[in-house]
This record gives sequence, structure tokens and C-alpha cells, in this order.
Amino acid sequence: MGLRTGRPALSRRHAGAAAWSGKLKPVDYTRQNPSYATAAGGVISTADDMATWIRSLVTGKVLDRASQQQWLRSLQAEDPNAPKGQKYGYGISYQRFGPQAAMYYHGGELPGFNSFVGHDPDNEVTLVIWTNLTLSPDGRTTAQALLPIVLDEVYVGLSPPTGAD
Repeated sequence: MGLRTGRPALSRRHAGAAAWSGKLKPVDYTRQNPSYATAAGGVISTADDMATWIRSLVTGKVLDRASQQQWLRSLQAEDPNAPKGQKYGYGISYQRFGPQAAMYYHGGELPGFNSFVGHDPDNEVTLVIWTNLTLSPDGRTTAQALLPIVLDEVYVGLSPPTGAD
């Protein structure tokens, strides 16, 4: 799958300024053990582990029946003025991306990494986007920035908004 972002990672102005100043230097986080971050870094997982976790959570294999129902009932609209928009409850978000596409998901980040882990139980789609760049040059979390592009590849005819408009 190719990425169709239509724009370079850095604008010419930013790339030129960064090269001239020498201030844009990549930080190597690959030798860092993230366990210092307690909850976020307390477990070191693979993409397969993350997919298994979100799929199991959403399909009721992690929580007992009462806790699962409590979690599902806890979802509240993040924006009260958009009750059909993104919802959140107990660390998990829910969003409808189109008439036939909706996911329960969780995003996370540690220095040098950003992720989106979601499951759509209606279509049996599990999605893990894992990037090795926390924020894009324009300040967006990179996994979330890639989400519309990936969703457009997974769901035929979805054409979700890119967030870049």
C-alpha cells in the first residue's frame, strides 16, 4: 500500500532552515527501554500483541460480562455538540468513520513512537498503525495522521477526511 499524502514531510522553508541551522537532528530512541513510563511503558509489545489485546477487549474476552457492559455504557461524546462524533470511556475511544465503518480504539505514544490500535467488530477488522515518529513536523501525532489514509485503503469507498484540510 502506498501513501498518498501529496506533500513532503517538511516544507522547503522548514527543510532549508533546519539544514542551515543544524538544529534538526534525529533522536535515536531505539535503545531506550520504555518501562520507565509505568502504564504506557510497563509492557513491551509487538504489533500482533496489540492487535490481540484490542480484539479481545472489544469482543468481550478480557472483562467479565458486567464489566464489559459497564465499559460499553461508559462511552460519552467527547464533544457534547456532536453526539454522533467520537466517544470515549475508560481509556478507549469509539468512532464511526462511515455508514459501514466504526472502531473501538486506543492511541498511545512514548518518546519516538506513536500508535493507533483499533477493532471494528462488525467487519472483523483489526488495525495497528505504529510509527517511529511521535509528532509530524506540523504537530500532529503521526499514527493519527496516517489513519485516514489507511482507512481509505481498508474500507472501499470510505474517503474519510484527512485532517489536513
